[in-house]
Amino acid sequence: MPALEIPKNPAEEQIAALEGRCAAVKSILEGFASPWVVEFAGLPRAGKSGCIASVEHLLRRNGFSVLTPFEGAGRAPEHLKDDLVAYNAWTALYAIQQILEGSSRSQKDSRRQYDVVLLDRGLFDATAWLHLFEARGQLEDAEHRETFTDFLRLRKWLSLVCRSSSSSALPRQRWNVSFGGRSALNPGGS
Repeated sequence: MPALEIPKNPAEEQIAALEGRCAAVKSILEGFASPWVVEFAGLPRAGKSGCIASVEHLLRRNGFSVLTPFEGAGRAPEHLKDDLVAYNAWTALYAIQQILEGSSRSQKDSRRQYDVVLLDRGLFDATAWLHLFEARGQLEDAEHRETFTDFLRLRKWLSLVCRSSSSSALPRQRWNVSFGGRSALNPGGS
């Protein structure tokens, strides 16, 4: 009787390929003074947090030092949500705080503390919201958006952006709302 051949698990092959890429990325990162900052942007329930957790796990497992701060929008004072500019300024400045923390160096050791900073929304997100508010006529002065977005685009805190499409995010948002969940887009859950 011939031996039973067990097919390889495609997920294991994909993980092995990703781990091989991690080694290449790690060698590239060693040439940088600052960590790579990656922002995950998208609607609530788009899967940003799940993606971040998976990427963080993969990176840590492959020897990267990773900073994954809490999402700024969830930490913003509730009363700021009534002032669109102030709320987005707060969340963007929180992201900058995290980028600066991830870029800091110990006085004892000149090496950077983190290889990668993974942001659950941040500078791109705040910029996108301000553009939307301006298009809707919800900003008192377009100069606010211009000044603020110019500040957010400073090279010092430039980041890579990963986004989720609305076609995948909206069904999750509808599911969340229909089961009484809360979100930044729909804080009352109705």
